[in-house]
Amino acid sequence: MFRLSHLPRIVILLALLFFVSCNTKDDSTNPTSTDPTASKTKSDEAYALMEVQMSSLVNGNYETTSDFDHLKFSNVNSLFREAVTLNPENYDAQFGAAISEILAVYSDTAINRLIKDFEKANTSSKLAQTFKRPLITTNTSDFSLQLTGVAQGMTFILQKAMTDPPLVSRVQSVIKTNFIPHIDYAIQCLEACEKNANFTFKISGKMQGESDLTKAVVVYPTEVYLMDGMMRNLRSSLKSFLIYKFELPDYSQSSLYDALAPSNTNFFYISSEGKAYATSAKSDMDAFIAKIKAGISSLEKVSGTKTDAIIKIGNGGIKQSDLDTLKKYLDKVESAMSNDLSIELKDADSDGNSYTIKVNLGNFFKNIPDNPKTALLPAYTVTKVGTKDINIKFNAETYAAFTFPDPTFGGLFPGMTNDVLKRLLRIDERYTYQLNGWVEEFYGSNSPNIYSIEIMTQSGKTYSTQTYSSYNQGFEFVIKNVSNIPDPIVKYYLNGYEYSFVNSGTVINVAAKERDYINMFAMPINATLSASAQTNPVAVNLQLIVNSYTYYWSQNYFAVERKIGSGSFSEISPSYNSYYCTDNNVIHGTQYGYRVKVIRPTSASYSLLYPVDTWYSNVATVTP
Repeated sequence: MFRLSHLPRIVILLALLFFVSCNTKDDSTNPTSTDPTASKTKSDEAYALMEVQMSSLVNGNYETTSDFDHLKFSNVNSLFREAVTLNPENYDAQFGAAISEILAVYSDTAINRLIKDFEKANTSSKLAQTFKRPLITTNTSDFSLQLTGVAQGMTFILQKAMTDPPLVSRVQSVIKTNFIPHIDYAIQCLEACEKNANFTFKISGKMQGESDLTKAVVVYPTEVYLMDGMMRNLRSSLKSFLIYKFELPDYSQSSLYDALAPSNTNFFYISSEGKAYATSAKSDMDAFIAKIKAGISSLEKVSGTKTDAIIKIGNGGIKQSDLDTLKKYLDKVESAMSNDLSIELKDADSDGNSYTIKVNLGNFFKNIPDNPKTALLPAYTVTKVGTKDINIKFNAETYAAFTFPDPTFGGLFPGMTNDVLKRLLRIDERYTYQLNGWVEEFYGSNSPNIYSIEIMTQSGKTYSTQTYSSYNQGFEFVIKNVSNIPDPIVKYYLNGYEYSFVNSGTVINVAAKERDYINMFAMPINATLSASAQTNPVAVNLQLIVNSYTYYWSQNYFAVERKIGSGSFSEISPSYNSYYCTDNNVIHGTQYGYRVKVIRPTSASYSLLYPVDTWYSNVATVTP
């Protein structure tokens, strides 16, 4: 079911998704005389035609923008415009002209062609996402996106080179020449309606796509103010998009390579009207806030309790508590347009720290840099890859060297420092050294609660981390503020025991942007070996108890050593089962001593660390 509350979404969809408008007519001159009767006749005719078109819009099946060819809102708009010219105080005509002005966007031949060019490139929705982001931050994720928007926009242009859509400069031309003047006229009509405190406009059942034609709802000043505010927000966004020029002859590798160079003055460089657009965009943002506030006030005082109103307070409508929250938010944004606003960011960096930062949206519009590529971004280099691709690489090789020329972004974030900005953007995660690993335990052992791992580098720096039980636990070192000069790791410790690689030639270096992986083979803790004599046949059974559990024996992990009487230990080859091993090569009446040591392999195909010192169990003595 169609409601007038759907109209703002349609307006945003058509306007922001396609950056289009119909032909703009110059109705700026006032008529020399009015004719209220003729004006009403025209507006009634326009209203009847709009019913038909809106019913078709609501009930039609529009899979692509090409389907909008069937709509005739331009005819509706022409009639409403004529009615306004005949009588500017015909408020039905003023409102109808405002609505149809936007809904008629697909009627212009040139705009139609632009839309279809985007459809062929299959990029329209992504383009809209790139350029429609509002300047007002609504949450932390929006805030972070705005910080990186400059780089994202450049990346978007590179991605689009693969599908060759219309050039950005062409889109800008359409916005400037066609669309913004059209928004101007819609706002002019809405302002006229706002001057009439008793303004109403009936939305018939047919206009809503209802079969029951008696289900009419009424537009009150509330909706007029809200639509006016949305139009101003839209116009502010579009003017912001015109601040900089994006001139490209085509999307070839050569053109993109030249355009993305930091020194290029034709791509992502301030336009001749850039500062004027910035000032105007700021004024529209101020007006947007004022209009939304006026709409809320009208809702609370005039239409919120009316049964025929589109937007209501309570009874299934908007909660008053939500309106109160919105008003507080608008007050904060309004203050941020000219004053510093403090914002709390919880769990905002890779270490989970929280920050209080300041935002001044007004400074964004006042301090527009001529070349954001050099004024806002850290130094970068553009290179060609193959015959089609372009690579953008920041020059900094370390976290410390990665610096923003102006971390405040022209005062948008007053007092912002490079350190805080880099942490918020998690730049440190890109420049860290990361050592991941695994603590491999003996199968079936009862591990300690915590394994403590420590490494020492050649320069004398020590780093530690922990991994928790129970069986085969992964661990990670994330080392920040390291240089790109390799600093070899010379010592490894697990629970205080020194470890070394099976392959003595293995060297791991701590350095920025490096990633390494190791395994550490944990030796048993609190292991006890017991020996018992077997009489028939004569043998000795050995049992290894690790942390109170009978151990699962494996000749892959252990070597059994035996001595006779007071002699020396030497390795033997007992027979193994799941929990015991048996020495069958014994003589009745002879005393034997047994001990177990961890087998240290002589080679390994991966990064495996074992204890440096040979580990031995206790000595168990038995006489068969």
